[in-house]
Amino acid sequence: MAMDKVNAKIVQRDWALVGNLIKDNSELKEDIIPYITKGATKENIKLGQQILKDYGYDIEMDKEYQPILKGLTPNIQVTSFILILLFIIPLGFIVMMEYKKNI
Repeated sequence: MAMDKVNAKIVQRDWALVGNLIKDNSELKEDIIPYITKGATKENIKLGQQILKDYGYDIEMDKEYQPILKGLTPNIQVTSFILILLFIIPLGFIVMMEYKKNI
């Protein structure tokens, strides 16, 4: 479920990026569309990394500032916590029952 939301946000971001670039620079369409549909080259990734780093947008940035993850991180953390509890509580109960059996 969370991955579907992340995917939807990535697609929406790509739509916005293409829309904003093509709106004023229609000649870039043939250069941009392959990046979205087939992936970027290592050179383009490196160039984009250098440019965006000047704006504080890099791998080291705090996840709360990542637009795609906004609103998702708390949901993932809560779900993880609940799943852990669902495994720990029954495990604790089984250990207690086995301990009482052996006494």
